[in-house]
Amino acid sequence: MIAKKIGVTFGGGAAKGVAHIGVIKCFQENGIDFDIVTGNNAGSIAGAMYAYGYTWRNMLKFVQTATKRKSIWFKYGFLYNSASIESIVEKAIGNVHFSDLPKPFCCVACNLRTGKLVVLNSGKVAKAVRASCSIPGIYKPTPIGDMLLVDGCIINSIPSNICRNMGADYVVTVDLNSDRRKGTTSDSFVEYLLTSFYIMVGSNAVTGLANSDLVISPNLTGFNYHKLERIEELVELGEKAAYEKLPQIKEAVRRLKEQ
Repeated sequence: MIAKKIGVTFGGGAAKGVAHIGVIKCFQENGIDFDIVTGNNAGSIAGAMYAYGYTWRNMLKFVQTATKRKSIWFKYGFLYNSASIESIVEKAIGNVHFSDLPKPFCCVACNLRTGKLVVLNSGKVAKAVRASCSIPGIYKPTPIGDMLLVDGCIINSIPSNICRNMGADYVVTVDLNSDRRKGTTSDSFVEYLLTSFYIMVGSNAVTGLANSDLVISPNLTGFNYHKLERIEELVELGEKAAYEKLPQIKEAVRRLKEQ
């Protein structure tokens, strides 16, 4: 009998991605272990660290240390240099390739040369995550081979279908942008750009959410996309949202084991 597999998709959200740590905390403290991992944008960072074997505590410690040095997302200059993201990920997991990861993982990007979605599942993980985080208008595109890659959110903001294609029988999605239609009260130019971006790609979430068996949606209204602040609050909100769905996840895991 072939064992059933459970997968997790970590959605994008720029600096709001810290909430993924709280979700992972709930999973790990309750013995929920995912077999397959996918991610996009900030979710590609969380996904890569999770697939590498990070505990939620070590994730949080890493983010707290990174924010003391510089924003994990931005190095000032226009356009921002996405190489800073690659450097951050390398500090977290080293110069590993996808084949080195203990868990199957992929992230997605859009190839500006063709306008098509690219599933990144081979080669250097940090470079792939950089591409998945290269928000158009904010970061310079990331070149990989003959491709010119930007954030996959513009085509597929929640790659739950990719998770299923990788063999997941049950897919849990973490959606950090359930408030995507509410706009922003910030006066920051970068926040204007990011909010516009997430409103624009909101329609792409519909398919991803529909392809998910269960969706965890932390309420992150009032948090900025570009500022890593109130980190502990973001973690708590992610954890709270995950606990609300924990009984359903446990039941799904039980049923999968019985099949």
